[in-house]
Amino acid sequence: MARWTAARKIFELAGVAEDQIKEFMNTIVGQFPYPSAEDLFLEHIDAPLLAAALGERKRELSFYKTGVPELTADDLQLFKECLRDWSIRVQTNPADREKLLKTVLGSF
Repeated sequence: MARWTAARKIFELAGVAEDQIKEFMNTIVGQFPYPSAEDLFLEHIDAPLLAAALGERKRELSFYKTGVPELTADDLQLFKECLRDWSIRVQTNPADREKLLKTVLGSF
């Protein structure tokens, strides 16, 4: 949403006519609709570091039981447990440490 607002502002600053701005924005939104709350939620929980920390336990998040794209107190507890366990694995297991480095550094 912030990108659309920024794009509109740039057009306004460039002196583009309002009807042209609207036409452009409608075209863009038609091709790339605003993400739903569920899309945004899934994007966040699928972030590489979070996905690596949660691992298979990701399916324990309340979202997968209720379909509601919000975190609960139980979800936060799950994150806490998974991060603690992941921290221990990264410190003690070279394979997990290497996986973390690849996740953080990408293709460097």
